[in-house]
Amino acid sequence: MTDKKRKPDPENMAPAKEIKGGKLLVFRVILVLMPIIILAFIELLLRITGIGKEIPLFIEDPENANYLQINNDIARRYFLDANAAPGVQYPAFRKEKSEKTFRVVVQGASTVAGIPYKKGGAFPAMLEQRLKKSLPGKEIEVINTGITAVCSYTLLDLADDITKINPDAVIIYAGHNEYYGVLGVGSSQRLGRFSGLVRFYHSMNRLRLVHIMKKAHAAFAGRKTAEIISRPNSTLMERMVREKEIPFGSELYDQGVDQFRINFTKLADKYRKKEIPVFICTLVSNLKDLEPFLGTGAPEAGNETGNADHYFTQGRKYYHEGAFEQAKSQFNLARDYDQLRFRAPSEFNAIIREVADKKGAILVDVQEVFEAYSTNGIVGEELLTEHVHPNIQGYFLIADACYHALFISGIVKEWDHLISAESARKELPVTEVDSIYGLIGIRILKNSWPFKDQSPDKNQIQELFTPESYIDSLAYDLFMEQISWGEAMNRLYQYYLSSGQYEKALTVAYALQIEIKNTGVPHNMAGRIYSELGRFDQASTALKRGFEIEPMPQIAYNLGSSLIKAGKPVESVQYFEYFLGFHPDRQDVASKLEIIKVLENLDEQIQSTPDSTELYVYAAYQYLLLNQRNISDSLIRVAYALDPNNALVQKLLNKPVN
Repeated sequence: MTDKKRKPDPENMAPAKEIKGGKLLVFRVILVLMPIIILAFIELLLRITGIGKEIPLFIEDPENANYLQINNDIARRYFLDANAAPGVQYPAFRKEKSEKTFRVVVQGASTVAGIPYKKGGAFPAMLEQRLKKSLPGKEIEVINTGITAVCSYTLLDLADDITKINPDAVIIYAGHNEYYGVLGVGSSQRLGRFSGLVRFYHSMNRLRLVHIMKKAHAAFAGRKTAEIISRPNSTLMERMVREKEIPFGSELYDQGVDQFRINFTKLADKYRKKEIPVFICTLVSNLKDLEPFLGTGAPEAGNETGNADHYFTQGRKYYHEGAFEQAKSQFNLARDYDQLRFRAPSEFNAIIREVADKKGAILVDVQEVFEAYSTNGIVGEELLTEHVHPNIQGYFLIADACYHALFISGIVKEWDHLISAESARKELPVTEVDSIYGLIGIRILKNSWPFKDQSPDKNQIQELFTPESYIDSLAYDLFMEQISWGEAMNRLYQYYLSSGQYEKALTVAYALQIEIKNTGVPHNMAGRIYSELGRFDQASTALKRGFEIEPMPQIAYNLGSSLIKAGKPVESVQYFEYFLGFHPDRQDVASKLEIIKVLENLDEQIQSTPDSTELYVYAAYQYLLLNQRNISDSLIRVAYALDPNNALVQKLLNKPVN
């Protein structure tokens, strides 16, 4: 006999217990929080196991724990595919900000980075050089955070990192990358067209889990993105573009405008809440000498409205006729209606002015400055290398505008003196190698898309630039990454020394001072050149700064020697004594110290007996022992005035230098 399966009897079943009141609420809360708890657990597990990593803006300098530097991988925080992210390398700065520190942070993209030049060609470096001259009692830090190919989303996200280092001011120059910069509405590196989604992505971007997801996205990216990233001979400009046609007034165009307005407003608000002064620069682009990248061709008669090519043709016509205001208007329209949006439209400068006015930021009207220095008030190749990046003169004008804006703002009360533009230009930290490096980059860019329908690889560079001198070869090797920038500068410095080009050698030292802040070596290099030029006071100032940064025995010796030549032997004692602490066997230095101590005693005696011929003669003799004939001769002249017939005076007048 088999058992039959019993069917459930609904009437005899026990009723299910109903969850009521507080227990139901707890159950619902747990249900809602469960995904968050799971994600939090995964994040904790990733951190414990060391999988994934955070990418902060600032990291400790591996060569000096007292300094911070920009994270070379910071762009990977934003690019969906890390292979597309450009590297970033800027000078380190002190981790601890002192009372003497005046710290300025500059935000932006490739223009802030100084493209196409190296190092001192960037306007933040030029600004720092000039501020150091104006504020010798302060430690000047102009911290460059420019990242190529980013837009306002990145600037907004970086603001939290920037506020943590307590800047005294923030300068912003950005806007040209708003459509094609990473996460822009027309970019190959975008999440979508909804700004809220992008900002949410940024808010979650510090999580290890997000980095794992980004790696997965890169591994399974769509064909479109993969094709763009895998083109090794294409320029970054080409690789960043997804939407080549963004017509004026289109949905994508308007989204870019809204994106810029919202992000810039939020950015200004962040700094205002932290009471950090913000300087926002207007933008400049090539109007007169750059045809639209993507116009719509020659229009039919009566159908010219909205045609970028037509506006540009009309602009040239008016310009050649001398109607410059009409020409400027047409050139502006040509830029605004250019459908390939590598130049910010006019509307962006209007937004910059609006945000500065409403949020209490300080407007730096770079556009007005460039127009003032452009022929007939229309910006073109006089100040720009191509579509938006300035040449050396253009970068200097941006630095000059920011310099005067900082002065007028009154942020620094102890401003010693203004450095004229003429003086500042003479000491720009831009070497010949840096300039030629930029020239090579410009030639390659202008022979690539979107300027031309081709993309030259490195094998074709020699066709565009053939080195004709030693300096050309240094720049070429630097561009081809066969030598480092530091090696190029060392070779250039030695070349200038050997050929007696001391002023140019000084420029190398200036560039190194801006770039390498945690060593006194560049200041020692400058001190050596100043001494060669007979400018001993400047040599002493440079060497003192170098010794403060890094008390190297060699700097101490050079500083002691320059102080003697500057007629300040007593000041040299501490530096020679410091040097002897490392090199006690240097009898020549010990002898100098003995002579200096004799001179110190003689100086006191001369003060009390100013009419003693013998004292002046004895002091003159001591300076001869120090090989300082000029100072010795000046003392002999005093002794001669007191007693022209003195035998010792007559003897020393003809005394050769030892």
